[in-house]
Amino acid sequence: MSVSDLKKLIELAQKALTIGDLERAKNCYLQYLSVQHDIKCVIALGNIFLQEKRPDEAYKLLKDESDLFSDDMLFKFYLKVLQERHFYIEAKQVSYLLGKPLAIEIVPIVGFDADKIMSDFHKLNIITQEDYIKLYSLDEETFIEFSKSLLLDPTTNFMVKATLCNDFIKLGVSQKINIRILGQMQSFVPADTSIFYQNSIYKYLISFLKHHYENNPSKLNLLVNEITIFCEVIFPCIEFYIIDADKFARCFIDYINGESDNINEYTKLLNDVYAELYRFNYNYKIKNN
Repeated sequence: MSVSDLKKLIELAQKALTIGDLERAKNCYLQYLSVQHDIKCVIALGNIFLQEKRPDEAYKLLKDESDLFSDDMLFKFYLKVLQERHFYIEAKQVSYLLGKPLAIEIVPIVGFDADKIMSDFHKLNIITQEDYIKLYSLDEETFIEFSKSLLLDPTTNFMVKATLCNDFIKLGVSQKINIRILGQMQSFVPADTSIFYQNSIYKYLISFLKHHYENNPSKLNLLVNEITIFCEVIFPCIEFYIIDADKFARCFIDYINGESDNINEYTKLLNDVYAELYRFNYNYKIKNN
């Protein structure tokens, strides 16, 4: 698509907006963004979603952006979307990250509606991202107390637990939080803990795999996914379970490849984690090719 074609799409979108034709304007912006990224178009499309009373779509659109903070217009629109969705928790996380209050008031959902959000969450067998982020509309105290109960519940999916822990860390929660991992009671202080992808042992394991499988990219991708899921099961207490990252990495590869002769202190951990994965129907273990 030529530059003149793209320019024409913007003109058509703006003309459609002047006559209230949101559908045509939306299609023009979507077509433009499928070819070229432009922050102003993202904001314009997001505003259309808000006019259509679809803040969830505006939120999804923004979450595709790699940086929501550098551009002032985009950041202000991001806060507007958080306000529309009542995402008080995410707003608090942004405020904690920036180290200052936000220049907009975001009101959480409270009372009966908040109780319904928590009750509905408990009833879910499969939890999607959209299901989970509804918890962001709770006030901070309610979110923390509800999340603490989920972290102690043995039926809570390990991926939900890992996400809750990350959210506690992003909130800068300074109190000690208890969590049940592999049937054991553990604890951590979120304010003193790195988020999952910044965990030093996890990063070492990924680096180890990349070094050993740099000539086998298909196997590497499978193993990176595998070790990520494995570490999510024991997060945020990875350091408690894996003391020697190098030794564990070698044991992990032997275990995955079916070389069970190399039995050491990490063999039980591997067995326990995979038993947990199977319990939640996550049969991820890679078969030896």
